Amino acid sequence: DMLFLGLSSDNGILVVGTTTDIASDLKGFGYNRSAVCFSRYMSDDFAAALLGRQLGQTPGTSEWSGQVLTGVRGDKLTSAAHSSARGKRALTYTTDRNEAHTWDGFAASGRYFDLTHGADALKADMETRCYQVFLNAKKGPFNATGVAMLEAPMRAALSAAEGNVRKASTRMAAS
Repeated sequence: DMLFLGLSSDNGILVVGTTTDIASDLKGFGYNRSAVCFSRYMSDDFAAALLGRQLGQTPGTSEWSGQVLTGVRGDKLTSAAHSSARGKRALTYTTDRNEAHTWDGFAASGRYFDLTHGADALKADMETRCYQVFLNAKKGPFNATGVAMLEAPMRAALSAAEGNVRKASTRMAAS
């Protein structure tokens, strides 16, 4: 499972009613794992900076919206242009109240990337824990005992993921 963030400076993204831009195309396909980042500063590579920042976070502890990125300049957009980009589900990095930050954080489908990141991490953890059971067992029986051998690692993965979300919620409430 992969995530894709493209980078585009296509001004059509900023024009309401224009449907020939990549953001409109991606939204039309309803992709859960893809989005386009609009930026006039292509050399700053907003998309790579956002992926680098967010994929390094513990899943469940960080939203993709409201993030400050190192080395990325914020665009100054009119409210109509920004509204158009957001309506097409293009990710933007704009300056608001003298602070550049990401807006939204969703894929072209509207699904938030932090949910996808968390679900991917949970799936990988479950697969790894179950794989370890198979590696450490002489044989996995095809009965209730075999099911029970996998139940514990599955529950452990779910508890670990829930713990990440609880820790993040506690930190956010304290700040």
